[in-house]
Amino acid sequence: MNNEMLIDASPTKELFLDTLIKDVNISDAILDLVDNAIDGYIRNNIEGRRTINLEISKNKFLIHDTCGGIDVDSARKEVFRFGVVKGGKHSLGVYGIGLKRSIFKIGSMVVFESDNGDKYFRVDIDVEEWKKNKDWNFQFSEIKDSSNGTFTSLQIGQLKNEVKREFESDRFINELSNRISKTYYMFIKDKVDITVNDVNVPQYELEIAFSEEVEPAFKRISFDGIDAKLIAGAHPDYKKPGWYIFCNDRLIVSGNTTEKTGWGTRGVPRFHPKFNRFKGFLFIASEDPTKLPWTTAKNDLDVDSEVYTQILPIMRNLTTQYTRYLSSYYPTEKDETIGVEGLGKLTAKPILKLEKEQNFKAPPVPKRPTYSTISYKKKKSEVDALKKCMGKIYMSNKELGERTFNYYKDMECSDDE
Repeated sequence: MNNEMLIDASPTKELFLDTLIKDVNISDAILDLVDNAIDGYIRNNIEGRRTINLEISKNKFLIHDTCGGIDVDSARKEVFRFGVVKGGKHSLGVYGIGLKRSIFKIGSMVVFESDNGDKYFRVDIDVEEWKKNKDWNFQFSEIKDSSNGTFTSLQIGQLKNEVKREFESDRFINELSNRISKTYYMFIKDKVDITVNDVNVPQYELEIAFSEEVEPAFKRISFDGIDAKLIAGAHPDYKKPGWYIFCNDRLIVSGNTTEKTGWGTRGVPRFHPKFNRFKGFLFIASEDPTKLPWTTAKNDLDVDSEVYTQILPIMRNLTTQYTRYLSSYYPTEKDETIGVEGLGKLTAKPILKLEKEQNFKAPPVPKRPTYSTISYKKKKSEVDALKKCMGKIYMSNKELGERTFNYYKDMECSDDE
């Protein structure tokens, strides 16, 4: 074709990078890098515990893991490419953009090193200089035989101003550590130890209530390369109720009580404080991570996903098993004792102990007395006089009526009436 007839529609790097990082926050970018380390653990079929260490300061960001390293061929053909999907078993990598997006979000001077036990390589990137070039390639700075064990290390310098401000904040560091603890609960439990600035990320525990009479509902479902496991029931405390949703063992949604997880839709009541001991857990797994109902930042649900729309009715069913019981115990909208009376004393146990499918179990709801309302009018002067006679001129009319009723009942009626 004659070049004079061609129209240039290629994107500029500035536009591409601005679009790439626009909707991801700094914590999301860091978690993308933790995802990569855990993917290395899975990809390399590691057995036993490994480490992921994060160093965060106003001058640099560093993440170093011992999860098996990356081979040179993968680095050349896949790791640094934009949009490559590498679908390993239970992988957390989905769109092939996490590493690059995180680099561009955090800073502009990059040193990437890895050793897989066979070869070591290093890649140095000056993002500002790279943006000036028309081609999209990166270059190896060094390739040599392995010499120092298996690892992957990413160091980012020349941090962006907004990143520096966050990295100087103790609040940001603490919140990041807490988020890592919850997001990677399944991996910290039996695969990796994670530190942030030399402080171990605590192991978060997901629990549900058991007693002699109370047990959670449990359901499994498999379809089209998807395996889902649902657990829902009560919890001894009232902190952060709602649904917790995991995709390939990574926490995506935490303590949700909105329409997104079925509350207030199709027979499920809107969330009310009397339900605040409810906790539900959904685990969705697939060897093809593109099928999972998560967003590109992996911090929310794609509620229009075909997979999620098939699972949501089951979530509603498990939720209503709990809400119907609590509503039968406390039929009014009054926030009474929040299920303590009905469910009794509960003991929290790890959610992964369940194996057999079952419905929510709870003690029978006792029969309650029925009530009638008595209402009548009397002259205000007579009412005030009666209150004065009782020595409580400021008592409510309701209390007056109850006391006069009880007095007549006690004085004029026999015990068996």
